[in-house]
Amino acid sequence: MGDDSTSAVMLRSMDPRALVVAGESIFPLGEHIAPPQGTDGRHREPHVHPDMVQVLLATSGACFCEIDGLRLAGRAPMLITIPGGGVHGFETDGASTGWAATIAHARVLDLVVNRNLDIGFLLRRAYVVAPPTGDREAQALERAMRALCEEAHEPREGSALAMEALRHLVLLHASRVVRAGQDLSGGEEEGEREIFLAFRAMVEQRFLELRRVSDYVGALGCNQTRLNRACQRFAGQTAKGVILERLAEEAQRRLIFTRASATKIGYALGFVEPSYFLRFFRKRTGMTPAQYRARQAVR
Repeated sequence: MGDDSTSAVMLRSMDPRALVVAGESIFPLGEHIAPPQGTDGRHREPHVHPDMVQVLLATSGACFCEIDGLRLAGRAPMLITIPGGGVHGFETDGASTGWAATIAHARVLDLVVNRNLDIGFLLRRAYVVAPPTGDREAQALERAMRALCEEAHEPREGSALAMEALRHLVLLHASRVVRAGQDLSGGEEEGEREIFLAFRAMVEQRFLELRRVSDYVGALGCNQTRLNRACQRFAGQTAKGVILERLAEEAQRRLIFTRASATKIGYALGFVEPSYFLRFFRKRTGMTPAQYRARQAVR
């Protein structure tokens, strides 16, 4: 994208009743589905991804994006990253290529907390970067997103493991592109988001031992009402829900990547009775641990 090919103008605030789009996903920008969703077949109306960061890489054509009332338009190559809670919509010119991935905040925090990678800034605000044509990191990001899309839409043996690794690669290469490029969004960090991010980082480190919201608010230096407000804005659920969601995610991960029985996993996660773990897991996922493991095994 040339120096003068990106423009930004302030619009009125987006509708606070924006559509909520949940779950991780990956799709090519050139995929055509009938309107009214948009020229690339995806949501162009205001929407949010609670507790998810979206990574959008346009490799050709034009891309139009509105983020929290700021409208940006430009030609590829262009990378846009939007953390959970950011109200946005986007569309392409119908001739664009590229990829859009939605990845759980927990994966970013796993790399920050457990792998010591400095990529937490991806969760602070939206970034819009125009990498130079032929940029090595942007090319690596495109390859990782292409491979992730293939694994997601053509599952085979080991796809769950491959997708976990590829999502980490997408985050790593996206962070490098953002850090090296010139941010065009002009965004600023927000105090409420900082509270949410600090809470999510603490949950990532302590969720196996600390289950009560009161265990966290003192260390965060805020009250429970403010923490819940931040969590509702950026994760679409209460602080308690964030803790339980992380616990459920860990249960799912162990069911996929270990051979431990559901009973042993439940004990390891702090459930004193197998029946408690069964009820918890079914409430969070709509399946029993056995059903979840069996479904993952056939993917």
